[in-house]
Amino acid sequence: MIDHPAMLYATITLDLPSHPALREPSVLEWLAQLIGRRPSLETGEEVTTIDGVLVFRRVIEALSKLALEDVLSIRVDGEVAFVDLTEDSGDLPAAIRELETRGLLGRGVKDMTLILSELRDGLRVIAEVELRRRVAAGTPELRLRLHARIDSMLPRVGESPRTFAERLRELARDGGELQRAYARFENLAERSADALQQTLKGVAKSTARGSVALRIYRPGPVEIARMRRLSWGPAVERPRYHAVPRRPDLGENAGAFERHYYDPYFNFACWVTLGELVEGRGWRGLEYAVDEADGGLAFTHENALGQRAWAGEYEGLGPDEAPLRLDGDALVIHSSVAKEARESLERARAIDPRDVTGYGGDDRGGTFAAQGEGDAGTGEGSCGS
Repeated sequence: MIDHPAMLYATITLDLPSHPALREPSVLEWLAQLIGRRPSLETGEEVTTIDGVLVFRRVIEALSKLALEDVLSIRVDGEVAFVDLTEDSGDLPAAIRELETRGLLGRGVKDMTLILSELRDGLRVIAEVELRRRVAAGTPELRLRLHARIDSMLPRVGESPRTFAERLRELARDGGELQRAYARFENLAERSADALQQTLKGVAKSTARGSVALRIYRPGPVEIARMRRLSWGPAVERPRYHAVPRRPDLGENAGAFERHYYDPYFNFACWVTLGELVEGRGWRGLEYAVDEADGGLAFTHENALGQRAWAGEYEGLGPDEAPLRLDGDALVIHSSVAKEARESLERARAIDPRDVTGYGGDDRGGTFAAQGEGDAGTGEGSCGS
């Protein structure tokens, strides 16, 4: 799966000194070595030859220069070692001191993952730093992934589906705010690459920065059906951070926002924005890609005209009907969506009770404000809207 829920995305990779990882020879291979033969013992993997903790400390120094110091979580060798969901805490130095006190930054560390968040200049950023001691041959050992969304694409308390949609359409048509956000994000990616390159000078063999990607995704039946649960008006929900993936079935390749940020309105925002893109009214002059909910490419800016703002085929739809539509201040979802959503979940073998609760099976709009045990947002640390 692509990191499609990020909206803005950039990757910086650093290649560290390493040597091929060798396996132990078998008995026959050991005997062959005795008579001068050289059987290949390579595993197709590489192991770094430099202390990972030293590299990690240099990375912390670079992040501090960028003022990226709001930690969501730190994982050491796959185990969660530090968690803090409080926004604007600037707790990176304190987190490192705590790990040092607990003896978690000694030699022998294999893997480290650092998740940070930041709200700056209207951009909500999630940064993921991954350091791996053993990787596939040719794969960089250090990776920084930057993900961002525009904070103004969140609903405001008191907004109805219609007023929120009108504001989203204006954002898409104007394009100026998105272009400015793109420029700010690109600047952050450039400065991040420069900071890492400077602090790891003489340590990393090479540094590479990918170009900034602008992507959203096209909601399918599951995502459309979830919109029945949205609350509006004074009950608009505030987004929330999660230190660890908020759903256990999400893989490591899912987007950072999907794993660490709960914004139930992003499906709706994508649908409204896509309605402007496919009509040629939104994001003019910008290059972008639209992904399907499963990560496959749906279309790009080059062939957006005439596409649909939703994915999936639905039985029982008339020629003038749509899976979802706005009717006054109500969001109306067609009765065929629940059936297709359930079938999609069953095909994916990823049924989650939270994903099917609240499907009424009728064509009435509705809200669903309740959250089950363990659902996103039951803990502390809410994000501002």
